[in-house]
Amino acid sequence: MNPLVSVIVPFTEDTSSFVKCLDSLVNQTLTRIEVILVNDGATPDAVQLVKDYQDRDQRITVVPEDQETLALNQGLACASGEYVTFLDQDGWVGEETYENLYKIATQDQTDILMGNGVYCYKSGRKTEIYKSSTPPVEEHILSGTEAFVFLSKYGEVNLTPAISLYKKEFIEKNQHSFQSHIHQDELWGPMTLCTAERVKIIGYSFYSWYQSPISYRVADRFEERYHALMNLAEQLKLFIDHYSFETEKKQ
Repeated sequence: MNPLVSVIVPFTEDTSSFVKCLDSLVNQTLTRIEVILVNDGATPDAVQLVKDYQDRDQRITVVPEDQETLALNQGLACASGEYVTFLDQDGWVGEETYENLYKIATQDQTDILMGNGVYCYKSGRKTEIYKSSTPPVEEHILSGTEAFVFLSKYGEVNLTPAISLYKKEFIEKNQHSFQSHIHQDELWGPMTLCTAERVKIIGYSFYSWYQSPISYRVADRFEERYHALMNLAEQLKLFIDHYSFETEKKQ
């Protein structure tokens, strides 16, 4: 029996937050999920941790390291769920998250169901990804461009993949994939959103994410980041030239 939701998680290190991430996934009330853990240059300790979880839960699939293919694209290639989503290894979700999201997504037949998340800081401070200044649009089904314009209007275009549930058929039909290892969300978010026909934005804050120091030093990876940003700018310009954002705002 195919899973209803596939959750893709690249991993690199064995940390307490990664354990919290894994625990939140294996304890989901929606039992028909698959957890796809992609080795993204992981340490031996992280590989062993993942093996321990896989030995206890057959819903976990581990994808070996492949330096030629981006980790999230490897996960997408393996996903067999009706819907797919993504999670950072230092993020976690509530135990009823995917059961709740799946019910809404199937009821409204969404290509993308977008919720909310919470940034967590060492000081104990927490902030929502989408601020309370954004009016709720939960009763509306929007086109992707309408949703993009709506979020842009309130300065809320943070399209972190972990806060959305994507219909797998929609991703395959539009041949969506991640284009770079660095700054990959900035292109994936607009491209997926603006090709969607049915989008729903809900106020459900289900994803929590530790705001830790940047995992790479800017000086050490300056050239890589520079080329990634230049490619991002080029791709976004092509994207802007292709799509019209003069949409009628239904909200």
